[in-house]
Amino acid sequence: MSVKTKEFIYKVNSHLNGNVIVLGGWSKHYNGYIENYDKHWIDISITPESVDLVCELGLKLDINGGHSWGNNLKILTPQANIKWHQEAYDMLQYEWLSEKIANLKNLYNI
Repeated sequence: MSVKTKEFIYKVNSHLNGNVIVLGGWSKHYNGYIENYDKHWIDISITPESVDLVCELGLKLDINGGHSWGNNLKILTPQANIKWHQEAYDMLQYEWLSEKIANLKNLYNI
């Protein structure tokens, strides 16, 4: 993981008054379960009170499209996953996002 990414994580945590829990691949990397972490996203969990604060840090994209499962849990649909990444690509124009969309379409057979 780059120094820039680590600095960003610390900035987010500081901005949110220490209320961030880092999830996913980065936490696996940090805890020694995977050697390299080269993703472009960092999954975090925040308190409801921190939503407005995290939106101050950058681009906000809402995820819309899921189906209910269990106790009103929402599960992201493949179409919503692709749509979210497409909206991010439309705004940011990063080539890796275009590649991510192609990989998701292949994964979901869409």
